[in-house]
Amino acid sequence: MRESEHVKLAPSGEVYELTEQIRQTVESIRDGRPLVSAEDSRKRVMCCLEAERSIREGRAIALSF
Repeated sequence: MRESEHVKLAPSGEVYELTEQIRQTVESIRDGRPLVSAEDSRKRVMCCLEAERSIREGRAIALSF
């Protein structure tokens, strides 16, 4: 009979990830710094707007940053 192997796993899962996101948000607010840069925010908004446009026009839209 073979001995079982114990593998240590890093914390994961939806609850852990949500807890980590909340921790990062609180830390960011406490430190007075943004969660993401203005440039990253701009890119995310652009992706959302172009995704809507793609659906509306029924075609692929190339993104360029």
